[in-house]
Amino acid sequence: MNSLIKTFLIVTFFNVTINANPENPLLGTWRMIETANRFESAMADSTFRTWEFKSDGSFLGLMHTPSGPLFFNAGQFILVDDTTMVTIHQDFYKRRIPVANYYNFHIRRDTMHFYGNVIQQHPENKALYWFPIKEKWVRGTVMP
Repeated sequence: MNSLIKTFLIVTFFNVTINANPENPLLGTWRMIETANRFESAMADSTFRTWEFKSDGSFLGLMHTPSGPLFFNAGQFILVDDTTMVTIHQDFYKRRIPVANYYNFHIRRDTMHFYGNVIQQHPENKALYWFPIKEKWVRGTVMP
């Protein structure tokens, strides 16, 4: 009986956190139109970013350059509640990497605002550090 309860709790947990709900307004492709991030601001003149959120809980981020799309990030996203998301990242070869994002997001019509933090490991001293994220996205992939 104890293992049955554990199985129920695990299944319930995954149904809530992975959020395979097809009604989820986050699902689909989004294009970044504004950022206050130092790293992204430096690239703003030559690249555009899209993020695709899929119903299986995965995401794919691309940078669109004059020479074509390039891999930016990918991984799994977990919805903590209706306005909070955590992303766990992987590299191009689908290996986990020590990067996670914690976001609050708000969607109004076809516009989404992200506010949160990137948390990652320093490549040399392995210490964790974070930097703030403030981004604005619109639904769709049409580049200006």
